[in-house]
Amino acid sequence: MSEIITLGSGAAHIIVVHGAGTGARSVQRFGEVMLSRTPDARITIPDLYGAIEGDATNPIDAHRRTVLECTDKGDVHLIGHSMGGFVCLKVALSSPHVKSLTLIEPMAFGVLDPVLDRAALDEDRAVIARLLNDDGEAGTVTFIEYWGQTTWSDMPANARARILSLGSVLRQQGRAVSFDDTPLRAYEALGVPTLLIGGTNTRAPARRIIERLSTLAAVSDVQWVVDAKHLDVISNPLPFAEIAANHIANAR
Repeated sequence: MSEIITLGSGAAHIIVVHGAGTGARSVQRFGEVMLSRTPDARITIPDLYGAIEGDATNPIDAHRRTVLECTDKGDVHLIGHSMGGFVCLKVALSSPHVKSLTLIEPMAFGVLDPVLDRAALDEDRAVIARLLNDDGEAGTVTFIEYWGQTTWSDMPANARARILSLGSVLRQQGRAVSFDDTPLRAYEALGVPTLLIGGTNTRAPARRIIERLSTLAAVSDVQWVVDAKHLDVISNPLPFAEIAANHIANAR
């Protein structure tokens, strides 16, 4: 089992799922802000990287099983960011215990239209091609700079070291997410209140995925955080947590 961060001890169970290249501790501050807004909650944050060994060829399914184990077969509210949002979609389709979904720029690439969303897909494919094919750390740097919307040299040394230590796992995640072919119609089976959150300054693929998912009947609200980028849920969690807390309160 992976490392798990637990915050609070209330009755409402919230699971927060992080994105690729980060880890549970990257969204711990988000979890702490969530707890301040939902003091009667118990917040679970699993580290997905601890549960992938032995099943690295299918990382998304391994992550899905990790989150399912964290539900303890009881009612839960899921919050997922980036790849974590994609994992939460998969969990919600396979578990009757999910009572609400909060998806922060979920990387569900299969919902994009290969013709109408060609520009966004091509933009992502160029980045993924570098991640998968470049030797050494160059591909990883390209991937992180693109989605982090920052320069590699500006990142803390410990963050850079952690990302590089992921090695092939990050590439396997990138491949599994970007080349996912789960169509939009597959998510029509969602039966729980679903909130989509994006940043107005995010990357084009993330924006298009939100716009596609917003057509689902289960989606009750779409919120855009002004001037936010893809990873701002980590560096500035307050506006995201406030929106998510309101959604969960309405779903309970």
